[in-house]
Amino acid sequence: MGVGPYYSPISDEDGDETLVTAGGSLNVNQTNLNTRTILVDSDNTLLDIDHYEEFRALDVVPGHPQIFSASLQRSNIVAATQLMVIDSDNQSGAWPHPGVVPGEAVEIRYIWIQVHPDNSFVGDVILGFLSNVDATAGDFNCLYTWHVERAKTSIVEFYDQSWNPVRCSAEYHLGPITADDTDFEGDVAIGAPDGNSYLPANNDIVLDITRTGGALDVSIMIGYIMHGHT
Repeated sequence: MGVGPYYSPISDEDGDETLVTAGGSLNVNQTNLNTRTILVDSDNTLLDIDHYEEFRALDVVPGHPQIFSASLQRSNIVAATQLMVIDSDNQSGAWPHPGVVPGEAVEIRYIWIQVHPDNSFVGDVILGFLSNVDATAGDFNCLYTWHVERAKTSIVEFYDQSWNPVRCSAEYHLGPITADDTDFEGDVAIGAPDGNSYLPANNDIVLDITRTGGALDVSIMIGYIMHGHT
């Protein structure tokens, strides 16, 4: 679990203030952390920093969520291929994040990807998440597309989503959807980072490599948090 912001004052006049966490039980005027900060004196008197003349400085240290990562590599891909990067519910326990309540979703914090096609490669590499998965198909929700065929060269890119994480759930994201995609059937396992195969399910993060010619190497690492486990 991560921790929330905390506020570390240098000193009040008599040096007996107490650290107050952002989760404390304060009234609405005292918890607007964008504009106000609170100290508690040794006698439990709230000190309003906005009007506390002896206050000289404030160190603000933001909390950090617990960030997990998953890395997947495949070489010499010579067929249309679907791969699971992150199993959202992680029932197998193979991924580092804890199991989550159904409906909770991955929030992407960063993506690092390398794609190396040969000269004859035809196709794209698409990152997305799944929804409405059943035994016959699932909806593929596109997040990022790398047009490898059009680029005709290697792709090495890094995306920093730290301040604007992407929550991978149909409830929070709107984008291109391939509805009823039979490449993501809920009863047909697909490859994953550890070399094993797992069954697709809602909110899983997957790669769809739409190869129709040539060969491709791909490597991707995603840093993420689980909504509800920050």
